[in-house]
Amino acid sequence: MIRSIFFPVLAGEIAEAGLNAACELARENDAHLVVVVCISAVTPIAAAWSTYPMAVYDTLAGAAQESGSKLLAEIRDTLSKAGVSYEAHVSDTV
Repeated sequence: MIRSIFFPVLAGEIAEAGLNAACELARENDAHLVVVVCISAVTPIAAAWSTYPMAVYDTLAGAAQESGSKLLAEIRDTLSKAGVSYEAHVSDTV
């Protein structure tokens, strides 16, 4: 019996077919679905500190976080309609 299902979402679009399959599997097994939206955090390169101001990295990291949050909202909407037990998160480190 399956008790938990981990479904990672990498930057970009939701794999609708995969998410639907995970929901179906969770429903059939009364399992808990864990979805993690993985975003790429921009890490400053020490050699480039004199070339790019820290604000550039902050702007890029903020944009990645905002994109991940929007994707998470779409996923939560889909999961709430699927009628399965779930939790969904955004992570910039995995």
